[in-house]
Amino acid sequence: MDTSRLLFLIFMVITTSECSGTTEPKCQKMDKRSYTLLEGEAFYLEPYDVASGLSDEDIEWYKNETKIPTDKNENVHYHGEALFFLNLLPENSGNYTAWETDPSSGKCYKYDVEVNVVKSSYMKNLLYGEIKNSDMNKMMPCPDPVNKTCQRLKGKFRWNKVCQMPYIRGNAKQPFTVNT
Repeated sequence: MDTSRLLFLIFMVITTSECSGTTEPKCQKMDKRSYTLLEGEAFYLEPYDVASGLSDEDIEWYKNETKIPTDKNENVHYHGEALFFLNLLPENSGNYTAWETDPSSGKCYKYDVEVNVVKSSYMKNLLYGEIKNSDMNKMMPCPDPVNKTCQRLKGKFRWNKVCQMPYIRGNAKQPFTVNT
């Protein structure tokens, strides 16, 4: 075998071995989100900058690199871009990643989410402190993410105040008013 054939053979073997490795797709990384949530609650997550109306084939969710099921009977599952936690448990804490592939352009997007589930005894650390001028009536509008969730899932929400659960009836945009 002459030298040129030998060099060509070596070049082909090296090139083939470099291309055959399994690599993570080059995806655009989106901003990482973090949530601290209370044990026992339900939680619905949809990354802010993800396209809406995706099918389960266009996006996949993973927890610590293990694929999350789409079965609605599972405690943690996803449907399209939405990740659902039916009953949060401490073992649900971890890093979640969604991989979205745009079928028309082939572009790939990566969404990272950190979930930290705490026991309800930790709840006081998650609440706001004393409100100045608390002797006056206060009006708190419903946060936009909650409105979006209620509209999308056709559900209702409630406000929690010192373990009492007053329900807001009617329009989801109705504010919660604290009367003193």
